[in-house]
Amino acid sequence: MIEWSRIVRDVFYLDGSLRDIYVLGTSEHDWQAMLAYLRVSPYPLEYLVDGEMRPLPEHVAEIFALTEDHFVVLQIDRARLGLKCHFFTPQQIECDLDPKDFQDEQYVSSLLDFMRSIGRAVNKPIILTGENVAERPLFRYNPATNEETWFLEENWG
Repeated sequence: MIEWSRIVRDVFYLDGSLRDIYVLGTSEHDWQAMLAYLRVSPYPLEYLVDGEMRPLPEHVAEIFALTEDHFVVLQIDRARLGLKCHFFTPQQIECDLDPKDFQDEQYVSSLLDFMRSIGRAVNKPIILTGENVAERPLFRYNPATNEETWFLEENWG
């Protein structure tokens, strides 16, 4: 088992960049499954269009239709996780987070719980990476096998 202090040091170091959470190879069906889970989850949601709070649409297709002309973001549990989910493409679920919010075991544990729940909701592997480097995961959860893997050595030595 990797020590929490090493995870914080090697994954959530402070260099001004964000970290990303990805579910790759998705479709609107996967997005819909994630939104259905989030609606009934304990995570507070804030759906913003051009910075203005709006009710979260029932169908993800409505959200993707807006992204052509508007900036759309779903903030997830702003107080504890501070995740921002972006609707860039149906083929990839992407959320970003600020590593300064994950400097102790409690917050990292909450983040991993969130990732597990999303992985199970869409029934696809979910990864945590550095900003915009989906090809180099730092952490991966596979709901099919319930396996969690840290990739610290491969990424940071």
